[in-house]
Amino acid sequence: MKKVLAAVSLGIAAIGAGTAGGVALAGSEGKSTLKVTVKEMRVIPAAKQLPNGKVTFVVRNAGSIVHEMVVVRAQGRSKLGVREYKAVETGAVGEVEDVEPGKTKSVTLKLTRGTYFLICNETGHYQLGMRATLRVT
Repeated sequence: MKKVLAAVSLGIAAIGAGTAGGVALAGSEGKSTLKVTVKEMRVIPAAKQLPNGKVTFVVRNAGSIVHEMVVVRAQGRSKLGVREYKAVETGAVGEVEDVEPGKTKSVTLKLTRGTYFLICNETGHYQLGMRATLRVT
């Protein structure tokens, strides 16, 4: 029953996020795929909530400069600290590095329940708004 409810919730989130340029897909056995678009100066996940388990992040750079996407566990924080024009990545669980303009890269991570930040941590990008929040239920 929990899997059915999670799939329904994910489907509703995906429909609402359809304008974000991607679709989150629920898979079997606690696996999900989340499309994320990065561009100047935004991180746009196709969904804001996913069930816990393995998540494959498919990151597409729709911008004109190099971006990345780092997944950082929030650990009760509402934002990350900054040092030398980069976010402090304490709690990072994985990342997709150096996605060239027009390219797509992916990473699969196992996420537990909680809140995560999806950020671009190229110099200055986090401070300019390249961040989004993801809830894992």
